[in-house]
Amino acid sequence: MTFEWDDSLSVGVEEIDRQHRELIRRLDLLAEAVMSGRGKDRIKILIDFMESYAEEHFATEERYMEMYSYPGTDHHRREHARFWTAVMKLRDMLESEGETDYLAVSVERFLMDWLILHIKNTDMEFGRFLRDKV
Repeated sequence: MTFEWDDSLSVGVEEIDRQHRELIRRLDLLAEAVMSGRGKDRIKILIDFMESYAEEHFATEERYMEMYSYPGTDHHRREHARFWTAVMKLRDMLESEGETDYLAVSVERFLMDWLILHIKNTDMEFGRFLRDKV
């Protein structure tokens, strides 16, 4: 399964869309690696990326939320906190079990769910709000 950016994922703010495109690109690389039996070779790199992505991307979104007094800020921040907690659990698995195919598939599934549920729902709602402001 491959993952590619398309305009249906755009929230209408280039800075946020650029960050989402990079997440999708990384997920696609992992999916390709998992399909070819090399998922465990990419997992540490992806978990490192997810940590830095969470810090940068969530700070970006939350900056826009505060700047424009987004009414859904509390809910959105709770979702960000859930992502961070999940990434820390994946990091713990990596440190305790090492780079395994199971972990690679777990990360792939987690990111697919995040992409579908968070970006397509929560971020799109935020994007609709921002388009009227930015």
